Amino acid sequence: MGFLILLVVLGAVAYRITSTEERGRYLEIGRDVLAQLKAAAMRPRPEVDAFRLVLQARMRYPIVTSTIAVINLIVALALLFGAGAIGNPDTQMAWGASLGPRTTNGEWWRLVTPTFLHIGLLHVILSVAILWQLGRFLERLAGRIAFAAVYLSAGVFAGLMNLSSRPVDVTAGSQGALFGLYGLLIAALIREIYRARRRRASSGRKETR
Repeated sequence: MGFLILLVVLGAVAYRITSTEERGRYLEIGRDVLAQLKAAAMRPRPEVDAFRLVLQARMRYPIVTSTIAVINLIVALALLFGAGAIGNPDTQMAWGASLGPRTTNGEWWRLVTPTFLHIGLLHVILSVAILWQLGRFLERLAGRIAFAAVYLSAGVFAGLMNLSSRPVDVTAGSQGALFGLYGLLIAALIREIYRARRRRASSGRKETR
């Protein structure tokens, strides 16, 4: 939310310090950029489409991604329509947020539950959108067990880091788990590049024979 407010403030400042001609020129540039992005998105990509079809054939339904997204939305709706405010620390604690004195005194399950909590409606919408876009691809690529293990372990690790850096703050959110998925994506890409190089090297040796 703070980032959006900053964008609005910067937009208002830019509007006030520019002339009508400059605003028109910048608007035209923005339209050109959007048109180029739209054309790039609509351009046929047979290799990408073929890869997507292979992944869909490998796993028709990304069950883990869908389950995590549904849990996040259900918890967010329960918080939104509950008695307390969704961003209130007491409400967050009641739903499983992490707080150093509580988590380190027998309530270690609070390292997991904050991954499914969010401090605002925009927060949960962005998190679920990123999870849905990235998770469906990664779950099909890496498998359900690996995907779930990375998501949960990254969330727990983020919780441990929060305990170390902010022991008296109430913390919640799936950012750590999502960053773990990006780490899994990078690892998968590196693995595929390594395999492709080994295949090329192997085929080169066979041709020389």
